[in-house]
Amino acid sequence: MDDKQLANNQIKYTDIKLKLFIYALLALLVAGCTRDPLQEPEKGGGRRVIISATIPAETRVAYDDDRLTLSWEKGDQLLLVGYYADGSYAGHSTFT
Repeated sequence: MDDKQLANNQIKYTDIKLKLFIYALLALLVAGCTRDPLQEPEKGGGRRVIISATIPAETRVAYDDDRLTLSWEKGDQLLLVGYYADGSYAGHSTFT
């Protein structure tokens, strides 16, 4: 076999391996996807949640009522802080 035929065979072999790899990934993806039914919420086990918000006067967030969207600028952050009913700190998350 000459070098050109050998190179063509290696390319074909690589193509076949790539296709088999893609097919294997697709098979895993299909096998991994299941439609689990949604669980019904528990009756009578609800908890009361109070949400309060304070916004400083210098805040400049634009609200588009037609599209129901807020406009943020680069570097803006939203901080959510949680407290338990007894007033103890539950945690926080910062969103940018």
